[in-house]
Amino acid sequence: MNQTVARLESFKDALIEAVNYYWHLEDADAYEPYALSKILSAEEYKTNRHMLLLFYMKYNQRIPDLFDKNRELIDLLNYLFDEIQLESEAIKEIKEELYPVMDALEIKNMKLEVIYVQPELPEILTHSHILTEVRKGEQRIDQGDYAGAITSSKTLVESVIKELLIKFEPENKEKIDNYDLLKLYKNLRKHLNMDKVDTKSGVENEENLAAKKFEESLNRILSGFNNVIQGLAEIRNLSGDSHLPTVKASRHHAVMAVNSSITICNFLFHTYKYQQEAKQKVR
Repeated sequence: MNQTVARLESFKDALIEAVNYYWHLEDADAYEPYALSKILSAEEYKTNRHMLLLFYMKYNQRIPDLFDKNRELIDLLNYLFDEIQLESEAIKEIKEELYPVMDALEIKNMKLEVIYVQPELPEILTHSHILTEVRKGEQRIDQGDYAGAITSSKTLVESVIKELLIKFEPENKEKIDNYDLLKLYKNLRKHLNMDKVDTKSGVENEENLAAKKFEESLNRILSGFNNVIQGLAEIRNLSGDSHLPTVKASRHHAVMAVNSSITICNFLFHTYKYQQEAKQKVR
C-alpha cells in the first residue's frame, strides 16, 4: 500500500476512535486531553491535516470545512458534534472526506510528506512577540500567504537577536531598538564569540589536526549564517508583505525562509545558554 495512503488510513481509524470516545462522554466539557492524545496526538493530527491540505492545494480542490476550519483535534470533534450530532453520521462524514483522497493517491501512487523543523525556544529568553512570530510563519504558509511568512521569519530573527543583545547590553536598549538586522547580528556575534571558533588544537598531532579541521568546518557554517541573515533582510524587502513586493514568493521560498530563521534562532539561543551555564560552573 502507498505509504501516504497507509498513514491516512491510520488517521481515519484514529479519528473514528476519537469520535467514539467523545460521543460517549457524559459531558463534552469533561474530556481529558491526555486520554484524547493517547488516541491521536496533537502533532499527528497537525501533520495529517497538513498532508490533506497539500493534496487539496496541489489539485486546486476546495478544502472541506471538516479540515479547513479545525486546526486542532478537539475543534474537529466539537464541529462534528455541533453540526452532525449522530455518531454514525460523524463517522460517515470522516470516511466521505478521506476515501476520495486515499483513492486518488493510490491511483496516482503519489506520496505527500510534511517536514517540520521544530523551534526550541527557551521561554526564559523570549517575549510573547517571538512565539507569536513562530506561529504566524507556520499559519501564513498554511494559508498560502508566502510573503507574510517571509516577513514573519525576518521578524523572528530580528526579535531573538535583539532580545539576546539586550541581555548583554541593557544600558544600550534604546540604541539597540534602532539597529537594523545586520548591525544587530554583528554586535551579538561578538558577545557570543562567533567571529571565529577556536578549538585550541595546539600541537599538530592526529587528534589536533582533526580538531582544526572541525574548527574550519564550523567557521564555514558560521560564515554561512552571515549570508542567511543578509538574505533574510533582502528577500523580505523584495517579497515580504511590509513593503510593496517587487517579486512574488512561492511556497518553497517561504518554507526555506521560515526554516532558516528557526535554525539560526535555535543556534543563537543554545550558544547563549551554553555560555551562561559555563559561567555558572566557574562561579
